[in-house]
Amino acid sequence: NQVLNIVSVSNGTCVNSETSSTTVIVGAVTTWKGKWDNGDPDNYNLTAVIASNYKTSQGNIKACNCSVNPGVTLTISGSTEMVIVNSINIAENGKIIVESDGNLSQINDDANNTGEIYVRREHTLSDDRREYNFLSSPVKDQNMKLIFGGVSTNIPFVTVLNESKNSFVNATTADWGKAARGYAV
Repeated sequence: NQVLNIVSVSNGTCVNSETSSTTVIVGAVTTWKGKWDNGDPDNYNLTAVIASNYKTSQGNIKACNCSVNPGVTLTISGSTEMVIVNSINIAENGKIIVESDGNLSQINDDANNTGEIYVRREHTLSDDRREYNFLSSPVKDQNMKLIFGGVSTNIPFVTVLNESKNSFVNATTADWGKAARGYAV
């Protein structure tokens, strides 16, 4: 561990800034086991290790890195956030769940992550509400025809914008491979 004046985020890395007299520890770890053992991860200066189940409704996470231990669940609750500068590492049988209206942000686009993140979105469709809903998949390889109950017949049409022709066309398998693609469902 190294004591620095302040940690700032620059180009996706946690770096020293000499512009403040606040002292923080860079490279330190705080572990959740029912409480944080080295302070709350709330200003990007710590690596957050989730060693027992945690919900961000107990407090947002803003950390340099995040690790989730085996068999442990980190839930990003609605109207809360987790912002990680660098990597997110989820051990085997561990998981992160982003609930409807929860926010997971990662600053460094080149970070190497491990594990799977599950995204849950509450959206009500009914026979009375037969209209297109505009959605975006925040993840790659999400088949939008399977988002409601995992049955493709639940969603009769999924279209994407063909920008060159400025019109909507039926989505294809190739469209599922694009992260952050917008769909009319």
